[in-house]
Amino acid sequence: MEGLSEALALEVKPLGLKVTIVEPGGFRTDFAGASMAFAKPIEAYAPTVGAMRDYMEAHDGKQPGDPSKAAMAIMKIVDLAEPPLGNDALAFLRCGYKNSTEEVERWAEITASTDFDGLTVTGHAVLEALKGK
Repeated sequence: MEGLSEALALEVKPLGLKVTIVEPGGFRTDFAGASMAFAKPIEAYAPTVGAMRDYMEAHDGKQPGDPSKAAMAIMKIVDLAEPPLGNDALAFLRCGYKNSTEEVERWAEITASTDFDGLTVTGHAVLEALKGK
């Protein structure tokens, strides 16, 4: 959804429209409770999907986020760019960005080797072109 939202934001920017991506952490709603329907467990998925199911069941009703406070924050951030909500979301984003940066560097040599010889492209130039600068 993040990628689709980012693409949509670039598409509608020339129209004067803005897309705000809300990526909340855990909030005490019924999302992981009675409203959650689980498929029959499959043993092969126990270390991944099963672990996430166990986590959700164990933390249901104990999430750090207050839905009322989230609603108020969302009302405040409508005019801001892509803010995360909740300390757990912030920790998740920090970890994700760190892992993404490490992954980029891990593949940098192979990725760069696919360009035509003598061609130089900077990330900033590409992003500025995409953003219409």
